[in-house]
Amino acid sequence: MLRGINVRVLGATVVGVGLVCAAWWLNTLNATAQNNPAVATGIVATRSGITVTDRNRDGIEDWKEPFLTASPVILSDDVGSSSRSGTLTERAGISLMERYLLSRASGSLGESDEALVGSVSSELAAQIQEQPYDRFDVIVSTIETPASIRDYANAAALAITSSEGSQMTHELLLLQKFVQTSSPDDAAALRAKADIYRRYRDQFLALPVPASLADEHLQLVNVFNVLANDIDAFTMVEADPIRSLIHLNRYEVSVEALAQGMKAMYDALEDNAPSFSANDPGLYFANFSDIQMPVATPTP
Repeated sequence: MLRGINVRVLGATVVGVGLVCAAWWLNTLNATAQNNPAVATGIVATRSGITVTDRNRDGIEDWKEPFLTASPVILSDDVGSSSRSGTLTERAGISLMERYLLSRASGSLGESDEALVGSVSSELAAQIQEQPYDRFDVIVSTIETPASIRDYANAAALAITSSEGSQMTHELLLLQKFVQTSSPDDAAALRAKADIYRRYRDQFLALPVPASLADEHLQLVNVFNVLANDIDAFTMVEADPIRSLIHLNRYEVSVEALAQGMKAMYDALEDNAPSFSANDPGLYFANFSDIQMPVATPTP
């Protein structure tokens, strides 16, 4: 008895669920048909491309014709040269950014900020180094006598002292004024100062030097050349400030090297002191000796 009832109940349940599902499906289909007539009529929309025509039969589709030009396009053969940057300041910015990104990508193995800046500074300083003059660039005399040494010292001293009066203002004072004014006249004054050191250099290169003084002579030639370039770079403080700064930092070393070169020349000449007279220009180098002049005691 119970078994028969369960079968009838189960059959009625299955039929009821089927009727509900059929009703729901028909209702959904009817709503879709109302919103999309193409589905209701059995029509399926398709896409087709635009017909390509070539009415003048020149091989170019009609739609391309308006974009064509009657004049031929001629590309210049001069494509120029590729350059990362023009100034040392621009190269500094690029190098610093590249190294910074590489350092950060390396994580804990990357450079510290201080080391990174130091590395870039060293790279830039190396870029301003001049090719030094060597013994092949100077005239070494085969005559080596006390008289020839005295004559050389007199000529070398005159080469320096004859130009000193033409520009007495110190180059750092000229730089300070130029930074304040940006005046072309002040820039010209700096270049004139640089030209003085170039004149020293050129006169020393043209001056025959006894072999015993060739090293000291060559040292001064190179210092004059470096100082000239340092002072010239001061005029680029606006156009290339990093270059000016690097040369300014080197300038302090260059000035010290000049003092050392003058003293080295004096030391090399010292053994020939008896051949000099009181009026010889070569005594100029004695200003760079280690001898300290006594300080006069003021009278009460």
